[in-house]
Amino acid sequence: MTSAVMNFKAEATPKKVFISCSHADKPFAVGLARDLTQAGLTTVDFDALPTGDSLQKLLLRELKSSDLVLFVVPALEGQGKMALMELGAAKALNKNIVGLLIDRARYGNSQVVRVLSALPLLDVGQLSKEAMVDKIISAASVH
Repeated sequence: MTSAVMNFKAEATPKKVFISCSHADKPFAVGLARDLTQAGLTTVDFDALPTGDSLQKLLLRELKSSDLVLFVVPALEGQGKMALMELGAAKALNKNIVGLLIDRARYGNSQVVRVLSALPLLDVGQLSKEAMVDKIISAASVH
C-alpha cells in the first residue's frame, strides 16, 4: 500500500464517495461501494435509496456532501442519462470527479469519454478489488 493511500485512509474524518452509474452498472457500483466502505470510506447505501422526487433530492444532497464523485462510464451512448445529469451537477459543484472504465469496450462510448476528457479516467476492468480501491484512493488523494 502506498503512503498516499495510507494518508488518505488515516484522516480523522472519513471521505465520502458518490458513485454515479447507469442502471445496467448498478451491480458493479454496489460491489464497489461495499469495497470502498470496507476500506474506510463512506458511500451511498444503494439498498436504502427511495424512488421518485425523494430519490432526486437525496442524490443531490449526497452529491453536495461528497468529497469524490466516481462516474462509471456507461457501455453505450444513451445509457445512464441520470448518471450524466449527476456528472453535470458534480462539475457545476466543482467536485473531484474520477471516471471509471470497467471494461475496454467502454472506450467506444465517445460522448461520455469526451465529457470526461479533462478528468482523470481509470481503467479498472482488469484490476483486483484491492488494486481498484487503491487506485481510486490514490486518484482522490491527488485532488
